Amino acid sequence: MNTAAETKPPKRSLDGSAPFTMPEIEERLLKVLALPPAQINKESVEKAFEVVLEGEDNTFYENTSDLPPTAFLLEVLTPRPAGRIFEYNMFLRRKNEEGKELLIETPREIPEAYKSPYLPFVQKLESFGWQHKGLNSDAGNHSSYFMKDGFLLVVHIDNYQYGVNGQPDHAQTRISRIVINAPIKR
Repeated sequence: MNTAAETKPPKRSLDGSAPFTMPEIEERLLKVLALPPAQINKESVEKAFEVVLEGEDNTFYENTSDLPPTAFLLEVLTPRPAGRIFEYNMFLRRKNEEGKELLIETPREIPEAYKSPYLPFVQKLESFGWQHKGLNSDAGNHSSYFMKDGFLLVVHIDNYQYGVNGQPDHAQTRISRIVINAPIKR
């Protein structure tokens, strides 16, 4: 006998159903990131998120809240040398002077409730075999780098600070974007 969950069709972009909550997004992201990187593709992301990726860039887009106006986007691109193969991004939705909606991806502007806490997320990444390779901070844009099987995973973070002893203080650090790049083929 099939349950309702087993027969429910996958979500499509902006289908009007209840949006994913942040815990659901984080749970599904971790399912994707637990896979061997070479297996992160359209089919595996669709299965983990229970969505349909559509269009040329295999995307899924969903508004997560109207107050404040936020959204998230998944993209699974066809692998190419050193190119992105997977991207997750949170956005703040705004309207310009003409009333056209813009998506703002500046991490500091996205409300904290729509970002994942850094340290517990990264600890899970490391348990999946992603090895931390460094941090780059440049004028408020912070990136934490991880490697696995030659693939580069970049976690874009905000509010990154150092403690009094010069060690990273992750207490207020949040994640708003994750990108996986394919290995460089020579």
